[in-house]
Amino acid sequence: NNTTITAQILSTTPTGLTALHVALYRNAFELPEIIDALLKFDPSQIAVAHGGTSYPLHVMCGSNKTINHKAFLRLLLQPQNNNAFDINYDDIITNEDENGDNALSLLWKNVMRFRWAVEVEQGKAIPSSASAS
Repeated sequence: NNTTITAQILSTTPTGLTALHVALYRNAFELPEIIDALLKFDPSQIAVAHGGTSYPLHVMCGSNKTINHKAFLRLLLQPQNNNAFDINYDDIITNEDENGDNALSLLWKNVMRFRWAVEVEQGKAIPSSASAS
């Protein structure tokens, strides 16, 4: 029945892994819609830390070279749009994962730096070593 299926989809593993973590890690094609659907049923998934340190925002920023901007905004805006759900979102953004990275440092290491390198390769950006000379 639908209730059982929904409960299984929204379940959390003993280590804190949720369907939201998996969808973000896999960078699913319909990611914004998947995020909307998952958080509609259980907005608390945004505050579940896999392994005690990696929130869904960490997964998105740490595992994707290309971030779906709509999905990223949904993760950032979800807690503010849901008054019934009370979390300290600053903790999610600033909390360090097992490697000492927070969501912002992961965003730089895995997305922005990658994009910059591609732009250098395509001649759209100047490498820092060339601009220093």
